[in-house]
Amino acid sequence: MQKRNLIITPEIISQCEKMAARGLDYEQIAMCLGVSLSTLKRLRKRREKFEEAIQRGRSKGLLSVANALYERAIGGETTAMIFYLKSRDPARWHERHTLFHSGPSGGPIEVVSFTPEQADSILRHMIPEYAGETAVDHTEDID
Repeated sequence: MQKRNLIITPEIISQCEKMAARGLDYEQIAMCLGVSLSTLKRLRKRREKFEEAIQRGRSKGLLSVANALYERAIGGETTAMIFYLKSRDPARWHERHTLFHSGPSGGPIEVVSFTPEQADSILRHMIPEYAGETAVDHTEDID
């Protein structure tokens, strides 16, 4: 990008505020002003009013969108209502379901490994019908 001497005027400050209000990031604002990102960063550090204008613009843009969303939500638009509630109170309005597993008294779950013979023995004691069954070879059923 060609170097450009940017003179910070009230008009430039106003333009930056409007760009920030529309959601442009620092890199995009720098491009619109015809300066590099590093130049914009230096200007933000050296000129307090310049950075304040960008922050003020961001706040105004956010407020504008929030107000529009709020108006649509209280106007009865279901999607806006859902989005508003999920954004404003995510602890209560969410679609996440969390399931926790624990062992006795909330402790850890004990994991036990069995050999096939041990598992077979346990099943025979737990399920009476299992004791009378014999192993069936289903390999012929597989295509």
